[in-house]
Amino acid sequence: MKRYKILLYSLAAALLLPFSSCKDESLNPVLAPETAVHGFAQTAAGSATSFFYKDMTTPISIELQWISIDKINTVTKMDIFVNFRESYVDAEGNPRVANHGTKKVKTLEGSAVPANRANAKFSISPNDVYTAFKDATFDYGDGKGKVSVFSNTFKKDRTSSVRFTSDDAFRMTWAFTTADGRYFDSWSDSVCSEFPGANCDINWAVVCDSKIEGTYIATTSGTSTDDCCKGVFTETKEVKLTKTGDGKYSISDWSAGLYLKWYGVYGISATTKMEATLFDVCGTIKFPDFTEPFGEKTTASGKVNDDGTISYAWVNGYGDKATVLLTPKK
Repeated sequence: MKRYKILLYSLAAALLLPFSSCKDESLNPVLAPETAVHGFAQTAAGSATSFFYKDMTTPISIELQWISIDKINTVTKMDIFVNFRESYVDAEGNPRVANHGTKKVKTLEGSAVPANRANAKFSISPNDVYTAFKDATFDYGDGKGKVSVFSNTFKKDRTSSVRFTSDDAFRMTWAFTTADGRYFDSWSDSVCSEFPGANCDINWAVVCDSKIEGTYIATTSGTSTDDCCKGVFTETKEVKLTKTGDGKYSISDWSAGLYLKWYGVYGISATTKMEATLFDVCGTIKFPDFTEPFGEKTTASGKVNDDGTISYAWVNGYGDKATVLLTPKK
């Protein structure tokens, strides 16, 4: 049957061939794809990778490339943005996140814009971010309405000289203007997380001295929404925290083996990538939101305990959730 189908397709193509020269390309419903550019950013070698508590001057040095794979486009302007988020506890004792928005902090033009795949070099300091957000207001739900983020009594450790605290987190993004006037400020998830030599943001926090790198025995307990895994499941696994910056770490398996136990029948294996980034922000563990292997947004947070253990909880977009305790391996 397949052979007959091939012969029919070939015959149809042959019949259509004589008429192809009369085809009006303007009527073609399949549009030729537009060319595009994307970016890749990283902290410069030797740079701080986070802001430091009570330090408003030490910057993070950034290297940012614009990339045109087909070399057709040329970037003429690079806009740099920072998103500022603040964790807080509301009047009812619930943990919340105040998103103070995204502001432009720098623009590179002219000779400051490098060639394709070359590094544009610049820095972002705590003072740069404060200048961009100094007029920000927010309603913390305590009955006072919108108040100034930087001159309210809601945060005792945020003062006129200490603008940022361990509750703050930042995300740098960018936008490119090309010579033909097009403006690129967002990319697909595949470009941001899967495309070689590309990313879409840099995340950092406010840190104190942090020394949690090492090997841990992880004990996790959680529940799944899948029919395969009803009830509470527990798992124990050895995981590693690898330091990747100031107060910044990579954890080898954020689920501590629970995903393999739950979803081994759905494609999860011992080689499935389960790493995630976390920050030790003066004893508070913060995970930038990340995507789990099935594509669902996952959030997690926790703390460093007085006995040296680390505890955190995570939940994904399906409603699966768990708590994890990391105990230093002796």
